[in-house]
Amino acid sequence: MTDPRVGVVVITWNRRREALTAVGRLVALPERPHVVLVDNASSDGTAEAVRARFPEVEVVALPQNLGAVGRNIGTRRLRPALGAGHAAPSPAPGGGTPAEP
Repeated sequence: MTDPRVGVVVITWNRRREALTAVGRLVALPERPHVVLVDNASSDGTAEAVRARFPEVEVVALPQNLGAVGRNIGTRRLRPALGAGHAAPSPAPGGGTPAEP
């Protein structure tokens, strides 16, 4: 059963094998979360491999490595599907929210 309240953002860079494994586990969950994979300009074919194996996953292939900013980009992609307030960024260490780019 799909639970529209559940969503996952995965950010990656040159970790094709690990990304395929992680996404495979996520799409197998009974909640069937909306999965967004943000690829930070990998040169190993990560984005293409995830798209080919998991067409249900939303892949955002960035033209350059933006590091942790990828999490914010992915979270924004979840918000339309989950509704406002259901996909807030994780708290930053020490409280507060991470800075937006």
